[in-house]
Amino acid sequence: MSANSTIWTYFAGLELRQSYKKAGDFVVRCLEAGEGPTLLLLHGGGGHAEAYTKNIAALSERFHVVAVDLVGHGYSSIPGQAGVPDVAEPNFDLLVKFIDAVHTAVTDEPVYICGLSFSAVAGALYAGQNPGRVKKLILNTGVPLECDEVGGAAWRRVLQMPSETAKGWSREQVRQRLGVLFKGGADNVPEELIDIRHAIFKRPGMSEFNNRFVRRMMRTVAEPSPLTEREGPEALQNIACETLLVWTPTNPGQYPSVAEKALTFLKKGRLVVFEDSHHWPQWEEAEKFNQLVLEFLGE
Repeated sequence: MSANSTIWTYFAGLELRQSYKKAGDFVVRCLEAGEGPTLLLLHGGGGHAEAYTKNIAALSERFHVVAVDLVGHGYSSIPGQAGVPDVAEPNFDLLVKFIDAVHTAVTDEPVYICGLSFSAVAGALYAGQNPGRVKKLILNTGVPLECDEVGGAAWRRVLQMPSETAKGWSREQVRQRLGVLFKGGADNVPEELIDIRHAIFKRPGMSEFNNRFVRRMMRTVAEPSPLTEREGPEALQNIACETLLVWTPTNPGQYPSVAEKALTFLKKGRLVVFEDSHHWPQWEEAEKFNQLVLEFLGE
């Protein structure tokens, strides 16, 4: 694909289905393709299902791929809006319950899960709490452990910034926010991806919820907490399935040393570092990512 390829270029010719499923208290937007065992693709904080644009087609050749918009993200229900029950404070417990509700809405069978960033943290907690429901697990740039010293300090600096910046996002602000995901920063963010997220952030209540969500998640892993001190390590120890950690040398917040620490808790863990990515290896090195995932899930 060229640097100017649009998202539709990756979906052209694919029997792609956009669906909306009732999952617990929420209506969840899904991008689905393929048949066979179910593979849930879960994006990170502030994101949406298009984070897996470059992966859905390749992975759907062997799996029923379901890329979802998390609760309060993309075009899924936003707590506190349009009759949807509000949540006092978004946390990882909410995400774990959300994953369980989506899993139940999609299939009665065990599934494969690929979580990105904060969804990797939640995916690990879900697999640890429900060992019989997850066949294999992929944790992409996130684990339920405390940030390393450098990453934690960086996130604490972000948390000290005024929260009002999350309201009324301009297109340039969206570009800068997406820039933290990419090696090379904002200059490497595709224009179409900026447009998609900018439109999503204009939904009533979206920016406010995302601000609460992202800041709470960052705070939970940026410093010692019940999650990082007890719940996370216990969950990693309780994961029964094979687990693949996908990492980068400069992953924001959690450098490779954190992934290496996670391996000490996992019964069947494996770590692969993508050298030419920052926080989105599934996008920045998509072909390598797709091949690795297919090989891992097929083993």
